[in-house]
Amino acid sequence: MSSLEILKYSFRLCAQKVVSLRAAGAYLILVFYSSLLETPVKEFLAANGYRIAPWIFPHFLSNGSYQLVIAFCCIYFFSDTPFFTQSQMYQLNRCGRVRWMAAHILGMMESACVFALVCYFATVVVMIPHLEWNARWGAVIKTLALTDVAELYTSPVTFSYPLITRFLPFAATGIACVLTAFLAMFLGLVMLGVGLAGNRILAAAAATAIPMWSVIVYNMGMAARQKLSYFAPVLWLGIADVENKIYGMWIQPPYAYIFGFLIAAILVLSGLSLVFVQKKDCVFENEDQ
Repeated sequence: MSSLEILKYSFRLCAQKVVSLRAAGAYLILVFYSSLLETPVKEFLAANGYRIAPWIFPHFLSNGSYQLVIAFCCIYFFSDTPFFTQSQMYQLNRCGRVRWMAAHILGMMESACVFALVCYFATVVVMIPHLEWNARWGAVIKTLALTDVAELYTSPVTFSYPLITRFLPFAATGIACVLTAFLAMFLGLVMLGVGLAGNRILAAAAATAIPMWSVIVYNMGMAARQKLSYFAPVLWLGIADVENKIYGMWIQPPYAYIFGFLIAAILVLSGLSLVFVQKKDCVFENEDQ
């Protein structure tokens, strides 16, 4: 199988993944929770006849519960790793283990990008009755960031003024989507590597430990959180806190560290998966329901 054939095969794997029942379940959870978080904002918009620009996603990522929902949806999304199902027997024998796994890794990366876009559009779709197209942040988001309106309507989401002053909406949304995709790749590859070295139960446990550790770090004091946030990747989704001092302290690593760590981890985990698959005893399971 040539490199081009591996790429084409990875696209087919990605297409199968993103329209699967498992993926649909993850999408529904994302839409439902996005709608739940946006309810107070929608009440504010409906009461005043306002419309909001489609740049809510970067602000929503600062909500700790939303970060967890994204992480656990991602874990569920990739819970079919390491792909040893009966339908894969022919392709594995045809491609060879390394090329077969390389195609699956590429497919996971492509699926992670689609997952990140779904996370963004989930926050937009539920706002459609109150949505306006605006290439800028718009008056409503600025009002929510500058005043206590969100607090008055008991919104669980904090709209960040430093975020809207530092970034254009396209840039902030792009960073948020790329970071979400990289985190999804990282969690998926953790599950893949551990699944190949052990089994699916260990893979799920290892991936679940990552967001749970982030919860622990999030609830620590500022000094401890400042140090331990370097090892809590789910917290990095909160881009409003990245390179922004809170009470005079940096509570998130800089972007260079975040993207450097995730890219390095993705490359290392991909390499380990290519090694582990050569030593794995292939036990093909029935198709996932």
